[in-house]
Amino acid sequence: MSSNSLTGNIQRGMGRLCNLEYIDLSDNNVVGELADLVDGLSNCSLPLRLSSLHVSNNNLSGIIPPSLGQLSELSELYLPSNSLVGNVTESHFANLAILKFLDISQNTLRVILPDDWVPPFDAFTIGMSSCPLGTIVPTWIRTQTSLENLYLSRTGLWGGIPAWFSSFNPSGWHYLDLSSNSLNGSLPVVSSVE
Repeated sequence: MSSNSLTGNIQRGMGRLCNLEYIDLSDNNVVGELADLVDGLSNCSLPLRLSSLHVSNNNLSGIIPPSLGQLSELSELYLPSNSLVGNVTESHFANLAILKFLDISQNTLRVILPDDWVPPFDAFTIGMSSCPLGTIVPTWIRTQTSLENLYLSRTGLWGGIPAWFSSFNPSGWHYLDLSSNSLNGSLPVVSSVE
């Protein structure tokens, strides 16, 4: 149902559609709270098969409920360009072991993850643009050995690019965006790829 002119609220009843594998409401004018959908899905008595949740470019509001972390079959999560608020913590990712695509950019979300956090997933794409992350490039990014696309623009990063960044994924980048932060110092030395 993406790229239409759909309006109205996400209905709590959508959370009872426990057999859905793919939800795409992107690029509409849907309003309401994401929790109405996610909380219902996380309470399904059937084994949940939802692998893709795309609700970008709508007017969804409220928090991302921690129950999102119980959607263990989720491999694609696209929530950018909504009006979501609040904190994003470890509980939001608790059981997302097969998550490959994550984008929460362009919301009013604050990402609060401990320095020693090791995500349960190994993503190809991570987008957190416009979400305050703290002061340095998060060290948990190092655990993402499959990462090809990283979007961390306007996240409040400052200081130097960490030394580990120079040896991290030197040949696999397709897109790296650290723009509009307060990074300074020398560019990391990246070894050439044979």
